[in-house]
Amino acid sequence: MLGLRKRSKPAGEVSVSRREETKFRDVRIFLVERKMGRSRRSFLTQLARSKGFTVEDFLSETVTHVVSEDRQPSSLWPWLKASSLRNLSMKQVLDISWFTDSMRDGRPVPVETRHLIQLMDLSKHKNGFNSWILQMLG
Repeated sequence: MLGLRKRSKPAGEVSVSRREETKFRDVRIFLVERKMGRSRRSFLTQLARSKGFTVEDFLSETVTHVVSEDRQPSSLWPWLKASSLRNLSMKQVLDISWFTDSMRDGRPVPVETRHLIQLMDLSKHKNGFNSWILQMLG
């Protein structure tokens, strides 16, 4: 008796998963693949979509929450600035902990300071938040 083998899909064929219901229309997540890897990003994207989150495949103006495993602002922020987004200052740039907390709760959790990926410690900056924003947007 010959063993049965699964037929592989032709190179151009992509498996299409069903569209999940979007529950949180005001939250549009972009997962930064750097330091994460493609397969992990794909897994986390599917997880979020199954819970009703919108996850964008590309960084665009519609994204509200940028999530990264790379906690180093010195490498993440220059990459974000190079993306030429017009409203970068309006985006939440967050550590993966915000994402995991949100997945655990099944809803977007409020953003806390511990979730933010910042260029510098705002509490030590004598001119405060406005100067930080100006420096960030450079």
